[in-house]
Amino acid sequence: MHRVFDSFVKYSTALAPRRRTLRRAARRGTAAVEFAVVAPLLFLVIVLPTFEFSRGLMVAELATNAARSGCRIGILPGNSNSTIASAVDTSLTSQGVKGATTTIKVNGAAADVSAAVPGDTITVTVSVPYNSNSWIPGQFLAGVNISGSQAMRRE
Repeated sequence: MHRVFDSFVKYSTALAPRRRTLRRAARRGTAAVEFAVVAPLLFLVIVLPTFEFSRGLMVAELATNAARSGCRIGILPGNSNSTIASAVDTSLTSQGVKGATTTIKVNGAAADVSAAVPGDTITVTVSVPYNSNSWIPGQFLAGVNISGSQAMRRE
């Protein structure tokens, strides 16, 4: 009986390293398969929204810069609303932003800047629909209007 037990212990300890090696070999591709399942989810949940919100912030900054350039033109004597709208459209078109709407106000009311007197506040607001300016099809910001505004006093 003692010999049977000794031979069993020798046999089981002799195969133990081999069993561990076989288990490792069987699990070798598991990490690759798990990554293949999780990677698309990470991409859809983290990477695409990051691009989408970054583009939204970029469009907001471009709208604010266009409003600023239009307002700077509007505070100078001799310019009209069409000159301001043209400057805003040129600024946005050169940056690849489409579908902008420009609103021009003098002292808080819609009026032509050519009738403004020195000291009047001219406000230019640019509104851009995000749907027409998205870089990816992921529409996380679908239906959002991004706007930028600038106000300056007439010279």
